[in-house]
Amino acid sequence: MLDEWRTKILKSEIVADESSAPDGVDGARARKKKIKEKQRKVFSKNMSMGRVRDQQKRFEEELQREKQNQQDEELFKEVPHPDEKQRNELSKRLNLESRQVKFWFQNRLTQMKTQLERHENSILRQENDKLWLRTC
Repeated sequence: MLDEWRTKILKSEIVADESSAPDGVDGARARKKKIKEKQRKVFSKNMSMGRVRDQQKRFEEELQREKQNQQDEELFKEVPHPDEKQRNELSKRLNLESRQVKFWFQNRLTQMKTQLERHENSILRQENDKLWLRTC
């Protein structure tokens, strides 16, 4: 589709260029040069349009991931240990495989435990420092 569009544009520009180009060998070279320049312009314009579309697509995908993560977090708060039936329901509702849901919850639980351990370790360090200062 894009190639057809590009070809139509180039053909219409070539016809316009041929009427204004000088005759003879130099005229043919000039026409070819103009055609190549216009092809480059059209190609670069299409490439930049493609980049914009790619950026928009990435942005939309990122928004979708954020929305998905938010939904997952809400579900995790409700049910941190879903059984197989709940996982299947979630997978259908979220349009994911049951295994993806299972591993997401598994990973989230691991993250929560790690965060809790870090917090507890921080508190224990503070208490340890206070005790050490009292003994000195």
